[in-house]
Amino acid sequence: MTNKTNRLNDKGYTLIEMIIVMAIVVVLTGASMLTVSIMHAAKAKEAASTMENDTSDLHIKAKGQNFVDKNGTVYKEYAYALKLYDNNGHYYLQNTVVDRQTKTELDSSTFPTGVSSLGDMVENSHNGLGTSLSAYVYVKYEDPTSTTTSGAIDIDSTGKLIVFDKNGACVSGHGRYDFYKKSSDTLVASLTINKNGSIQLK
Repeated sequence: MTNKTNRLNDKGYTLIEMIIVMAIVVVLTGASMLTVSIMHAAKAKEAASTMENDTSDLHIKAKGQNFVDKNGTVYKEYAYALKLYDNNGHYYLQNTVVDRQTKTELDSSTFPTGVSSLGDMVENSHNGLGTSLSAYVYVKYEDPTSTTTSGAIDIDSTGKLIVFDKNGACVSGHGRYDFYKKSSDTLVASLTINKNGSIQLK
């Protein structure tokens, strides 16, 4: 009699119970995906804000000043610069140095005497790579004044140089930088550097 009662009570899950469990799983999964999406969007906005801060610092440093390397040596022929570039799907902002006249980045063939690497002239975090931006973002650049390109272009490993002259005008890299959430191709922020040197983040 006891065994028969136990068999009657051991009915397993009912259909309603299964539906409730499935509904809970769906809700939790959706909430988790939403949380991840919000986090990625926040990281992309943070990357745009970081670039705004670094570019503003560059603008202040370049205005009215000659380039001074980290050892205190003054070079009138060089200028401070930033380079935004993609390194295997991760973006960095690197402090660098350009020729003031040509606006080209110094390399091993153009370093001054006694300098063997960029690290001898400027400081960069992450073993010389520069300021790390989020891995959850990708960046496109558009120069609205350009007559040679149409639409935004991806920032790649070659990078984009940003240079201000001593008057505070942007002489390289002016235009709009769009920050997209990588997981959904969603635009989350835009940073505009104007020719007159003003910087706007939206």
